[in-house]
Amino acid sequence: MRIAYVIDGFYPFTIGGSEKRYWELGKRLAKKHEIYFITFKYWKNAELMEFSRDSSSTFFHVYGIHRFFSRYDPKGRRRISSAVEFSIKILPIVLREKFDIIDATLAPILHIPSLKIAQLAKRHRFAMIYTVHEVWKDIWKEYLKNPLVSMLAEFLERIALMMPDQIIVPSKFVKERCIQAGIPPEKIEIVPNGIDYKYIQHVRVENRHSEYDIVFAGRLVPYKRIDLLIKAIRFVKKEIPDVRVVIIGDGPLRKDLERLAKKLNVHSNTIFAGNIKYRNLIMKLKQSKIFVLPSTYEGFSIAVIEAMACGLPVITVSSPTNAAKEHIELSGAGYILNQDPKKLAKVIYSLLMDEKLRKNLSAKAIKYAKRFDWDILAERIEKIYTSFQI
Repeated sequence: MRIAYVIDGFYPFTIGGSEKRYWELGKRLAKKHEIYFITFKYWKNAELMEFSRDSSSTFFHVYGIHRFFSRYDPKGRRRISSAVEFSIKILPIVLREKFDIIDATLAPILHIPSLKIAQLAKRHRFAMIYTVHEVWKDIWKEYLKNPLVSMLAEFLERIALMMPDQIIVPSKFVKERCIQAGIPPEKIEIVPNGIDYKYIQHVRVENRHSEYDIVFAGRLVPYKRIDLLIKAIRFVKKEIPDVRVVIIGDGPLRKDLERLAKKLNVHSNTIFAGNIKYRNLIMKLKQSKIFVLPSTYEGFSIAVIEAMACGLPVITVSSPTNAAKEHIELSGAGYILNQDPKKLAKVIYSLLMDEKLRKNLSAKAIKYAKRFDWDILAERIEKIYTSFQI
């Protein structure tokens, strides 16, 4: 099969759950199928780029459309201009090439009509599949701050969800959100995001769980609520003056968060590591004691599973749009708290002081994470793709 992934971000140039999912699936499916990516152009050379396993074998082919600058505005919201440009520029490639399967992320939505137009226009009909990590629905109001624009975005999202032949979601939470938007349940398959479990176990570090007390990994955008963690550290510091926190990732809020850390006098306790190589990410997770994800919106959270595979207890927050709490409910390897920095600080302090409890939660975390190996999940995805072969 010739399989094309359509996404406006591309790993390793951009770091996110959607990008990592397609990268990992692409690597595995490329052993038997032709894999293409259609994305923004994150490099300076030719439009078509090839990524290789070594000098003699190709992973997949990558079409770069238009030189990329930024998907987000200074407030951490996606740029509408980038979404429009992406939706226009992908159309010629999809019309020109002969694909059997196109698997596209729902975000940023505006590219979906282009794919539908191409599907209807081509003689060689391809199956159109969406991987839906998030259904924002009512969240658009808070995100866009403009009632009319929010209504339009919610309408476009609902229409876009009706267009594919199949929808793949990473969690029960996202499936329920799709059903609420009017999608028939039989049209939706749950295939969770995954991790390279064997690789994570292979990474060795000295002084395990000794460098950092707390770790966060993810984009520095508003809904991740890293500010909640920084505020909690102020209270933890009163009991543990030398508490160490590492924040891994980058994004439009980085400078604001650095200013907040300085304002609350926890800047000497807080390390902003930025985007780092995957091996270094795993090493920092293994050098930490607790993983904290204060995000109010998650469709799954690969970062939580990676942290669990490294043996970390996880603390996340109670929010109706945070699917990461499913991992805590199913594994018992952490805590789900209200969005209260004092309560978060209290639980962090208790965990840091109780090594026996951390070890107990660590064992539960590792056991739970094993089920999310990418090799297993790639086989499930391949079966879905194969069912659409003409």
